[in-house]
Amino acid sequence: MTVTSKPRYPKPKTTFPKPTLVSPNQIMKAAKDEMLEGNEPKNPEEWVLIMNFVAFNLMEGVEIAASELFRLMYEIPLPKEIVEEIAKFQVASKKELKNGIKT
Repeated sequence: MTVTSKPRYPKPKTTFPKPTLVSPNQIMKAAKDEMLEGNEPKNPEEWVLIMNFVAFNLMEGVEIAASELFRLMYEIPLPKEIVEEIAKFQVASKKELKNGIKT
């Protein structure tokens, strides 16, 4: 076997962006900055805003489970059912955006 300087396989013409990995703390900080101008959530309505932001910005396919994990990690005072509904809504919203359907 000989070693060559050229790659054995051609480079693909289409490249896909690599997902950006961020910590839960970074997501929480971004949610507070974006939704509450950097303030801490004080009531259920503000927590709903935070969870909507979080669920929308999670990786596709894990939104529901990751939202529940987020609720437990940060002791978010919302029922599990509400967090699940928020995540399902955001999954549907992302699908609509991806498919170009406007609501």
